[in-house]
Amino acid sequence: MLTKNKGIDLYGVVCIQINGVDVSTLIDWDDVDLMWTALLTMVSEYVDDGKYSETQLFTNPLEWSIKKIQSSPKDLVLFRVFRKSALFDLRTDLPVSKETRVSCNEIDFLNAVVIAGEKYIVFRDEDTRSHNLIEAKRLLKDLKSEMKNIY
Repeated sequence: MLTKNKGIDLYGVVCIQINGVDVSTLIDWDDVDLMWTALLTMVSEYVDDGKYSETQLFTNPLEWSIKKIQSSPKDLVLFRVFRKSALFDLRTDLPVSKETRVSCNEIDFLNAVVIAGEKYIVFRDEDTRSHNLIEAKRLLKDLKSEMKNIY
């Protein structure tokens, strides 16, 4: 699903599925390096804040947010995707809705982001095309360190 564009950008999608619900799908395609940097920035800011974070760092009109839901025995996060695309104003037969919200265990979510982020960075490091993931690598390293201190 990933294609090369003039050797610079890598277009695709960060597919996010939570509890069997497709939250971010192929309809949310973008520059995958941008998407990963945005996701890691948002999650890192969430860990710092402890309550909420959002991002809109995409080429396409897409917003992601995560919000803590205090719960017993473990806290949850509510992951929200909002698509601003005009496609949603004109069509009702799209495979996803304009807005999707799904909750899950907070620690499981954070761990899944770190594991998937590491896999993506390894994949991109092996790729010979021009790309720059310095910021994503820094964010991932900081996020792992912060999570060790908190959890």
